[in-house]
Amino acid sequence: MAQSDMTEYGGENVVLTETQKACVTLARGFYSSARVLLLDDCLSSVDAPKARLILENCRDQGFFNGRTVIAVSQYARLLLSSAEYMVVLGDGTVLTKGTPDEVKNSGALSEEMLGVEEDLNNEMIDRPVTETRNWASDEVRTHGFVRPRVYWFYMKSSGGVIIWLALVLLFGIIRSLTVGETYLLKVWSDAFDAPNTSVNMTHGQLAGETETKPYVDNLYYLRIYAVIALVSASVTIARMICQSCISLKGSKRLFTRPLNAILRAPLSFFDTAPLGRIMNRFSKDLGLVDQGIVTVMANFLGNLVGAISVLLVVTAVVKEYSLVSVIIAICYIRIGTMYINASRELKQLQSKTRTVVTSWFSDTASGITVIRAYNHERHFASVFVERLNTANRTTYLLHMSNRWMSVRMGCIGAVASYLAGVFILWHFDRINAGLAGFALSYALGFVQIVFLLVKDFITMETGLNSVERIEEYIDMPQEPPAIIDSQHPPNAWPTRGNIEVTKLVVKYSEANSKPALNNITFSVDSEEKIGIVGRTGSGKTTLANSFLRLIEPSDGAIVIDGINIADIGLEDLRSRITLINEDPILFEGTIRSNLDICNMYNDHELWESLRRVNFISIEENPASDQGGILVGPIKSLDDPVNEGGSNFSRGHRQLLCLARALLRQAKIIVMDEAMASIDPEMANKIQEIIRNEFHHATVLCISHRFRTVIDSDRMLVLDDGEIAEYDTPYNLIMDPKSLFHYLCEQTGELDSLTELVKLNHPEFDILEEDQEDEAEEAEDEEEEEVEAENAGSSEEEQYNENSQEEELEYEDDVEEHDSLEQESQGDHLSSNERTLSDEATEDQE
Repeated sequence: MAQSDMTEYGGENVVLTETQKACVTLARGFYSSARVLLLDDCLSSVDAPKARLILENCRDQGFFNGRTVIAVSQYARLLLSSAEYMVVLGDGTVLTKGTPDEVKNSGALSEEMLGVEEDLNNEMIDRPVTETRNWASDEVRTHGFVRPRVYWFYMKSSGGVIIWLALVLLFGIIRSLTVGETYLLKVWSDAFDAPNTSVNMTHGQLAGETETKPYVDNLYYLRIYAVIALVSASVTIARMICQSCISLKGSKRLFTRPLNAILRAPLSFFDTAPLGRIMNRFSKDLGLVDQGIVTVMANFLGNLVGAISVLLVVTAVVKEYSLVSVIIAICYIRIGTMYINASRELKQLQSKTRTVVTSWFSDTASGITVIRAYNHERHFASVFVERLNTANRTTYLLHMSNRWMSVRMGCIGAVASYLAGVFILWHFDRINAGLAGFALSYALGFVQIVFLLVKDFITMETGLNSVERIEEYIDMPQEPPAIIDSQHPPNAWPTRGNIEVTKLVVKYSEANSKPALNNITFSVDSEEKIGIVGRTGSGKTTLANSFLRLIEPSDGAIVIDGINIADIGLEDLRSRITLINEDPILFEGTIRSNLDICNMYNDHELWESLRRVNFISIEENPASDQGGILVGPIKSLDDPVNEGGSNFSRGHRQLLCLARALLRQAKIIVMDEAMASIDPEMANKIQEIIRNEFHHATVLCISHRFRTVIDSDRMLVLDDGEIAEYDTPYNLIMDPKSLFHYLCEQTGELDSLTELVKLNHPEFDILEEDQEDEAEEAEDEEEEEVEAENAGSSEEEQYNENSQEEELEYEDDVEEHDSLEQESQGDHLSSNERTLSDEATEDQE
């Protein structure tokens, strides 16, 4: 957000992610100077590492200093490192209390509540969260006169050109009859003033002349006057009928067309259009169209024809008045243009300020709980009064500009009437009294006619500005057709629930260079449950919206049971897929009307769906043969449901949505953080319902709580709009290099999640045993080989030793033999020597 805390937020219809809403809510509490803060599970929609990091940052930044903070949470793991005293509640009673260590050692906390270890670091938040896609766009203000295209659009919407030409013709006839009626009175009065001279004759001689009262056939003039009046009345009735037809047809079309356009508008429109602006279009703008635009346009046409007729009548009597009429017309046009320009801008400012007031009132009413909690009633009341005064100032200036025009128009009209009288007196010698009165009466009425003409034109421009704003809604981009007859899927489609996603690319606008999903390719088998996880902003919700075509992909395809969903109508697609959101949607009405919107199921089926989702027990089912006394959240299918289901807990609202989904028997179910904001016990119950009751369907479950999707058949791990991993939970969690393993490790739940994987998928235990047996057999074989090798080496060594011993013995024998020979030779030599010595001795002797 480039403007930090001054970034515009246009109300509940301008989308912020749940994480951003949680951060804004928490920051609003720290902005206040309250000494006591109550945090009522405000971080339930934020993934565990990020929520823990937010609380630790708040603690390290000193936001808790000098304050008493009471934090309520479903997960004690968020509070273990920050809280000084803890109280564990269960079934409306205190289970245990004390310091975090004492509570943790007491065993009162479940495994789900102790998921995150206390050595959580900041490694999880290693990338910025994706920015919000859209902010409140400013309302466009038009300048200048209404374009002729808008006149043409309204004429076509209210019946076409022919009926408008007929209306103009009727006005011309009525005005002509009015002039004729006035002229008849002038002729009738002149008949009484005409001299009637008679001649008296006596015995053929002229006696004299006498004047007598003329004879006037009043019945003759009465007949003519009656005919004119009767024809004028008939034409006036015809004009009113024509005007009413135009008004009714225009009002109907200008209501149904923008309404249908709104209902068929893409979601991006509701991301940028505040609710107050939409309400202003369908209240104030349509009110102007319904109540008076046709009447004003008819009055304008009538006054225009009247002004033309006055100029013709007065000019026909006094030729010089034609020059005066031109000057007067220029003055009228000048003043009228100035008034029109000012009043148009004031009208648009009035409409815009009224929209601000409406939006402020709506937002204040929806957030009245928070306003009272922060004791800001006076502040919001003063802001409302200030904005109301701003809206009233534009209304005041609008009325003052009207008075400004009236004074100037009256002065110019008085001058015009005076000049008309002067010209009539100038030509009194050739203009009788009746004709002078006839012309002067029209000249005096010219001022009022022109004033009404300008006023009607302003009102007509204002009304057509509303038509132009309505036309903007009619011409807004629309979703694809609901039904395509040439591409109608079979009635039983989808029969298996196989999904093929190929190279899917999704952008929220063409201006965004980086797609929210980029080259996504994966497949889902029939009746398979897929868990979709990833960091905040990785594209999980965008992928869910793509299956319902809430946002159209820029490239790629999604094929369900052999049919590309882009080739069929939206109604055919969305009626075959069930979406369960994080915020359970219930409408004001009854349990029956919320479960069975189209009245397609009987009471037994409705009760059975409630029983199967554990909303009621079998003993509480009055539609069963057992009967019984109904106790629990409801007493009857006709029990009331308040707007948004406010008279039910969030968990019960989610169960009602599951029952509604169960009735539809859809083959594909998309769950987008359906268990994000409910307690662990209810989340486990919903998991069990999904496993048992939706086993026939292909389920795509998006969640930032890994416990709620760890029992899936396969896990789709998204990262920055791309598929990082897609494999079984066992393979991913056992791979220390996988992103899923890293994310599980960062939540501190790696060991418990690993045990859950083994518990939910016992085949992996068998696989581990087989692997262990194979490993043991391999070890035994290695040991045998080693023993065999050792045995062989021992024999060889023994053989070598024996050989060496034999060699040594042989060498000893040889040495002994040699020594014996030497000894024998020595003995023989010595004996010879002795013999020789003896012989020598004998010789000497």
